[in-house]
Amino acid sequence: GPKATGRRPRGDGLVPVASALGHHRDPCRDLGLPPGRQWIAWRTGHLDLLGSAAVYRKMKDWLQAGEWDAKQKGGGSPRRLA
Repeated sequence: GPKATGRRPRGDGLVPVASALGHHRDPCRDLGLPPGRQWIAWRTGHLDLLGSAAVYRKMKDWLQAGEWDAKQKGGGSPRRLA
């Protein structure tokens, strides 16, 4: 991680890190993901995410824990992105 190496993540070669974490300068487009729902798969390219055991475990943990808090963005279910 960044604290262990002192480096900043560069992105996966396709999606900028800020975008991957749900950040956007326009508040209407910012996903407002809480820090506990943000994670960086270090040394993993964009297409490598699909077959990554670490990514699978992280997503499985999030889904099993039911950590999605719809109240973060004013209630309701997560937005469907067009």
